[in-house]
Amino acid sequence: MRGALAKITWVQVLIIGAVVCAIIGGSLYFLMIKKQQEEIAQLNATLTQTKSAAGQLPAAIAARKQARANLRAAERRLNFYQNTKMIPLSLTSEVEKYHTMVRLWREQAEVLGPLMERHIASTGVIMEGAAGDAFANLLTGQRFRSGTGAGIISVPKPPETPAGISPGWYTINLGSVTVRTTRGLPHVISFLRSFTRAPRLVAVGAPSISGESPNLTVTVPLTVYYLVKGGDSGGGAPAAGGGMMGGPGMGMGPGMGGPGMGGPGMGGPGMGGPGMGPGMGGPGMGGPGMGGPGMGGAPGMMGKGGAGG
Repeated sequence: MRGALAKITWVQVLIIGAVVCAIIGGSLYFLMIKKQQEEIAQLNATLTQTKSAAGQLPAAIAARKQARANLRAAERRLNFYQNTKMIPLSLTSEVEKYHTMVRLWREQAEVLGPLMERHIASTGVIMEGAAGDAFANLLTGQRFRSGTGAGIISVPKPPETPAGISPGWYTINLGSVTVRTTRGLPHVISFLRSFTRAPRLVAVGAPSISGESPNLTVTVPLTVYYLVKGGDSGGGAPAAGGGMMGGPGMGMGPGMGGPGMGGPGMGGPGMGGPGMGPGMGGPGMGGPGMGGPGMGGAPGMMGKGGAGG
């Protein structure tokens, strides 16, 4: 062995040393240096992305500021519509549910029809059935066709209970209203635009126009919108009208409010007083059409005189 080593020259020793150094250097490169280079490359990529995101930060802050301004403007518009074109409706508590129910009963039984009729009449058009074949209810001002006793604007019945109302949009479909004008197409356009000034938030459907100018007839579908504040609706969905006015057991309990609110029933005779007009139904609600006796629960919901008389 010693003899074999003695035969190795210095050149061979240098070659062997160079090969060993190359192996060690390659191992160090693959085990340490290359790994560090990969980490550096990854960090450089992250740095580039961070710089790009930082460059977009001012635009993002400006966009957020604009979005907040848009939100505040939308909230102001919504508050305007709620305060000027809607009645307060809320399902946030049991008491509010029943107050909402009563407000809808009054809105759909007494207020909405005459309100929309007065608005339409203020535009100068002539409503179908509003001439010699119509008569007016002295209490509400709503007009009815003498042949059928039906309202010129027919408002559907409200839901029977608060369970028929859900948070969000509550809609009342007024059906199609037909009017006439002798002042041509400009008057028709003015009539359609007038609903932006209506006392309720009204969606106007596609109108149908017939006749020969200036004598034109316009039929237009109308839908009224109300916003119901959130809460547990207790099932059901927003109804475009609803059902009968309620039955026994709907009561709010004695002491819910003086002569007008107390008693064990939500409804009862006197809900509308004499003069709600034919078509609204039941004793106190008017004539035939909305239902006979049994429109409400026990007496006492609206006090001695009812909501209408």
